[in-house]
Amino acid sequence: MVERNHGIYNMRAVCQKLGLSPETLRAWERRYDIISPMRNEAGHRLYSEQDMQTLAWLIDQINKGFTIGQAVHLYKQMQEEQLERERGATEPHASESDERHGYRETLHRFKKAILHWDDAAAEQTVDLVSAMFGIGVFVSEWMIDLQDMLWQGVKTGELRIAHERFALHIIRNRMHALMRVLPLVSVGDEQSGSFRRSFLAFSLEGEPSDIPLLSFALFLRFAGAAVKFLGYDLPVEEAVFAVEEAAPDVLVLSLTKQDHAYRRGEWEERIRRMEEAVMQVRAARANVDIILLTDAYVPNSRHMKELGITIVRNNGDEWERLIERWNE
Repeated sequence: MVERNHGIYNMRAVCQKLGLSPETLRAWERRYDIISPMRNEAGHRLYSEQDMQTLAWLIDQINKGFTIGQAVHLYKQMQEEQLERERGATEPHASESDERHGYRETLHRFKKAILHWDDAAAEQTVDLVSAMFGIGVFVSEWMIDLQDMLWQGVKTGELRIAHERFALHIIRNRMHALMRVLPLVSVGDEQSGSFRRSFLAFSLEGEPSDIPLLSFALFLRFAGAAVKFLGYDLPVEEAVFAVEEAAPDVLVLSLTKQDHAYRRGEWEERIRRMEEAVMQVRAARANVDIILLTDAYVPNSRHMKELGITIVRNNGDEWERLIERWNE
């Protein structure tokens, strides 16, 4: 009988069974340390039955509307409660890599700086992340994980909303600074390496944050795309005006769900208003491609497809695949 923690599945088998990409699976391992696969003699990963069940549980939570960061937090909380019930104590996993440890440590270091209202230390942490992992990881992974951590902190009471606003102000300033120093490109500029299409990015009124949208806009700019960024909380009539005047090939919207910010029914109402706005945009520019950037559960996703909306998750690996598809 094979033990539950014995490695029996290779990466290809795991991805086929669970519908994950190898890039996403490796990113989850590095960023969350939720599973620690064994290695065979050739150095290839081998996943256990327990790993498979853990991953399947996480995917189920994502399908229910949680972000991956929220699902991992919930899973670890459940594990801690089980250990407390069993009155057992375990040491940190011996196979934890320095890279994963360093990545998580920067998040905790930033949170500590925010709790002490130390903007200089927070800025230094951002510099450290950029130096250790590169601007690409900072924009497409670290920023998303940081926002999840802040939201969880507010939800559990560890952080106040004032802490969250302080943190996001620091991050927003840094990201806008990056946006300013990146070279402006024009559509079809072969020397700049840009796409042969233009992007307009904003979120509609009622959106509580521009961080995911700004992260994606920066990611596009780093990839050489021509992006106009209008921020968040844009009234519908201004959104339609901007689409008519700027005439983008691709419109990028964001829909962020903060559990502590919404009462029952408000999320569904925001989705309904966004769909109505999209229909107005379609009337103004019928052939514009529309991307919805979200990590939350979107009910009636079939209707989204009927409106020509492509849902994209806040995941750097998914962003990479999207860019590869555009560049084909």
